[in-house]
Amino acid sequence: MNKIPDYVKESVVIAYNGYCACKDCYNKAIEVHHIKANTKANNLKWSLFMQSPFNLVPICRPCHGSEAIYQFKITDKVAQMFEDFLQDGLNNG
Repeated sequence: MNKIPDYVKESVVIAYNGYCACKDCYNKAIEVHHIKANTKANNLKWSLFMQSPFNLVPICRPCHGSEAIYQFKITDKVAQMFEDFLQDGLNNG
C-alpha cells in the first residue's frame, strides 16, 4: 500500500481548519483517515484516488479508534469517477 504524501495530509487538515471531520467532534485533527479502505486491492483499482484528498478526511485520535469513522462513505462508482478525473488530469495536464 502506498504512503500518503505529507503535503496531501497537510492540505486535507487545512481544508477543515485543522479540526476533526467527524460529526459533533470539535477536537484538533492529528491524523487523516482513508474513507475507502487502504487495501492492496483498492490501491490496484484506484491507484491515484486512494492517496488523494478525495479519499481522505482529517480526524482526531479518539474518533479514528471509534465507530465514528464509519460515517464517511464513498461508493465504488464514485471512487472510479475520481480515479478517471485524476487520470485525465495526469494524461492531459
